[in-house]
Amino acid sequence: MESLIDLGGSFVPAEGYENYLGASVQETLNAFIHSIRHHVASLTEGNEARAKSAADLLELIDDQMA
Repeated sequence: MESLIDLGGSFVPAEGYENYLGASVQETLNAFIHSIRHHVASLTEGNEARAKSAADLLELIDDQMA
C-alpha cells in the first residue's frame, strides 16, 4: 500500500514515457488505484500498520476524487 501511496501521490512519468499504447500512464495508474478503493476500505479497520497504510491510501484516493 505504501508503494501505491507513492505512485498515486507523487508519480510523474519520465519525459518521453508519458503514454503507453496511446493511454496516459499517470491517468491509467490513478484509475487503477481508484478502482480498488472498495478493497482498500475493507483494510482500514484495526490498529496495525496495514490499517494505517490503508487509511492513508483511502484518504489519497478520496482527495483525488473530490
